Amino acid sequence: MDAHVEGMPVSRLNMIVFINTMKRITSGRWDCCESIGTARHAIELTAGESFSEVYHKEWTCAVYQQTGYTPDLRVRRLHGASTDLEVGRTYTQSTNNNIMKKLIAISLFLMCRGLSAQFLVGPPDGDNQASTTTQSISNVAWVTVQYSSPDVNGREGTIWGQLVPFGQVWRAGANENTTLELSVTGTVQGHSVPAGKYGLFMIPGESEWVVILSKTNSAWGAFVYDEKEDLLRFTVKPQAAEYHEYLTFEFTERKPEYTVLTLKWERLSVAFKIEFPVHELVIESFKAQLKGDIGLFFWEGANQAAQYCLENSVFLEQGLDWAEQSVQIKPQFPNLVTKSRLLEKLGKPEAATAAFDMALKMASPNDLYYHGRSLLAKQETEQAMDIFKRNYERYGDMFLTHLGMGRGYRAKEDYSAALKHFRAALKFAELPRQKTSLEKMIAEMEVKIKR
Repeated sequence: MDAHVEGMPVSRLNMIVFINTMKRITSGRWDCCESIGTARHAIELTAGESFSEVYHKEWTCAVYQQTGYTPDLRVRRLHGASTDLEVGRTYTQSTNNNIMKKLIAISLFLMCRGLSAQFLVGPPDGDNQASTTTQSISNVAWVTVQYSSPDVNGREGTIWGQLVPFGQVWRAGANENTTLELSVTGTVQGHSVPAGKYGLFMIPGESEWVVILSKTNSAWGAFVYDEKEDLLRFTVKPQAAEYHEYLTFEFTERKPEYTVLTLKWERLSVAFKIEFPVHELVIESFKAQLKGDIGLFFWEGANQAAQYCLENSVFLEQGLDWAEQSVQIKPQFPNLVTKSRLLEKLGKPEAATAAFDMALKMASPNDLYYHGRSLLAKQETEQAMDIFKRNYERYGDMFLTHLGMGRGYRAKEDYSAALKHFRAALKFAELPRQKTSLEKMIAEMEVKIKR
């Protein structure tokens, strides 16, 4: 091997292997474009460059790092001690072809293995802590926001319009651009948005803000933001808010079909609505789940799906199919009642009555009592009273039969009759909590009667 360095002894520098041109994208992270060295290289350093060394196995990497975002040069050497290179001097090296072929083969192997500089994970730039917040919508859709959270740090009154200028694209946070991820297709402020992860940018204004979803979700800040990559833009009105030292994204409304995402910082907030077709998603989820053993061998799952359709008045035909599937697995009071009520909603009264009569025949005191209570919760007082009477007439003096009658009469405001049945139920109460509850009911009825 023949190597020489201008103005320096050969012993101080064994081999310059290849040059990497690198562009800094974040602190401690690099985007490298490697090129394998040929038989001769020239490297020129300029004033202001800093020098450090990184060791990786038998390779020693000398890094010449310039400030800012201008390209940097990295030189790799094979073995050898550190070399004090002089600023402004040009260094060259030459090798014979055999050695160079071997070095090229090694370099190719290392590049194929994805060899690159490795850096430790350290604190974030500017101490702007990374944050992630996720909101579920009815367990069928999820919204996730990832951002870095700057603080006011004594700059109250100078955040909006100064630190964050009006009329300019802002990353809605610090460091890497903020991202908004939807697990399934939904709508953002009324605009359809496919499932995916998007860059979330904003253009603040004194009275109106522009919110941007970009197809680019991996940018550093807004430095490379390109309007051509927008998925959508919409406007919102900023609102005055309680003081927030740290920039925060919060889901301020959490409903079964939508959520509201709000940015809060200093004394200002900006919010927008994210919605999903929840009923459709729930039905599809149920269909998938019921393909497993829960839908083949257990009656409860299909009945649960049927009840969802019934209670929300959606996909009633599908709900009836599930109710019948549940009954086929095992006829029970709950699934027969579900089937009856779905048939009633679908305008099939005769079939509904037949299903309900079948349910009554196999109903236990527990079944009838809790069915009556569910009817009371829906303010269907007369229907509930009918069930409580059936229970009492069929099963006679029992804790649940008297308790049901008492509840029914209380709902009908017949407090004397309610008091009679509550006192009778107390005689059958076995558990301390049952006795305590009934004593309160009795006292309540006594007060109402006196009025």
